[in-house]
Amino acid sequence: QSDDRASVDALEAAATLLGRRWKLGILCLLARGRYRYNAIMRELPGATPKMLTQQLRSLEEEGLIARHEVTGGGKHTEYELTTVGRQFLPVVEAFTDWVSRHWRRSRHVQGDRDVAPRGGVAVG
Repeated sequence: QSDDRASVDALEAAATLLGRRWKLGILCLLARGRYRYNAIMRELPGATPKMLTQQLRSLEEEGLIARHEVTGGGKHTEYELTTVGRQFLPVVEAFTDWVSRHWRRSRHVQGDRDVAPRGGVAVG
């Protein structure tokens, strides 16, 4: 039972992390390297300053990104992936690849062919 509970807890944690639209965008952006706050803001159309700040803080608390206060030539803040964040990238890539394939396929599938049989996996 405790193994089942640990699995459920891990799945819920993953869903919470992956379910955040802006977090995935931030992680994918930082996969390219260090970014200033304003550059992240420009790269995420529709993001608000409040939302971005909340998501960056959350990712920092989760240990996926690091925040750096840079002085000299004007003080600014930069963000980059941590080692843990870089280790998480393959998961993000696999997830986004799966969503991309599923979304494309489901838009073209007609009828019930896209529905998984009971206890099975959907086959198109």
